[in-house]
Amino acid sequence: MNSKSLLRRSEKLPAWPRFLIMLAGLIVALWPSWASLFDVWSASSRYSHGFIVAGVSGLVCYWIRPTLNRTQVKPLYWVIPVFVILLFTWLVASLAELQIG
Repeated sequence: MNSKSLLRRSEKLPAWPRFLIMLAGLIVALWPSWASLFDVWSASSRYSHGFIVAGVSGLVCYWIRPTLNRTQVKPLYWVIPVFVILLFTWLVASLAELQIG
């Protein structure tokens, strides 16, 4: 299977499964940060609302699922350098073992 046929198959997917696949990839790729967030949210009274924010965000994504299904997905190439800069910043912070709390 070549990359063009794989791309054509992925274009047939509605927007929300693509979003979930991307979200799952980010969660796996940034797992140390998610574990750290969980620790901070559990241990700190200042940041314990993080669980509520995450839950409400997930609920809002679930509620807007019909809108996401109707959304035409187009690539935004200007986001790639921003994303790379953010990932590099995360990597530097992770290697320096910077933590909140």
